[in-house]
Amino acid sequence: MPHPRPCRANTSMSAESPWRLVRLDDNHNEVAVARFARREEAEAAKRRFEARGHKQSWFIRFDAHACGRREEPGG
Repeated sequence: MPHPRPCRANTSMSAESPWRLVRLDDNHNEVAVARFARREEAEAAKRRFEARGHKQSWFIRFDAHACGRREEPGG
């Protein structure tokens, strides 16, 4: 199986960064806040937002179409 094309590390909303930090508000609206090349970066950002004490829920989603991938790494 060929190795997937590497993604650029950035926190913009670039489609080349497959890990999305998503906010779920009180009305169940989901908003993508930032994108990351690595899950670890997305998890660190999630912890920073959660530490602020906001009422919203934060979670990480993998965009399977980013970087030409069909599934989450390791899956």
